[in-house]
Amino acid sequence: MKVYIVTSGEYSSYCIEALFLTYEQAVKYIEIQTSDGWSEFQIEEYEVNKSAPRTDKLMWRVKYENLLWRAERTEEMWTRKPVLHSDKHPGEVYPYDRFYMTIFAKDKMQALKIAQDTYAKMKAEREGL
Repeated sequence: MKVYIVTSGEYSSYCIEALFLTYEQAVKYIEIQTSDGWSEFQIEEYEVNKSAPRTDKLMWRVKYENLLWRAERTEEMWTRKPVLHSDKHPGEVYPYDRFYMTIFAKDKMQALKIAQDTYAKMKAEREGL
């Protein structure tokens, strides 16, 4: 069985727009979407592998609060995008950061590493570095 994926963009702007079971549906989608004359799409064809091996990655809920990192296995999406909050508590001079993220990783250590790297990047961007 084949699937037809409509994509757009290149490199960092590359994204999947839609997935179809027939080539004709993909073409029709592109015809509708390109009526503005600006959009450019491609159709990629893939064979579906029904016996594909299971991924070895698990879903982890990671959070950083009160200067402590925690990661726990989860079966549900907690938040799709990383969330970084800073709150000033009464009587404190500096903000306490809180960070939440749901990610796929092989184990707890990898989940924490991915989350900590994402946190560092978000914090640097917020501070203009």
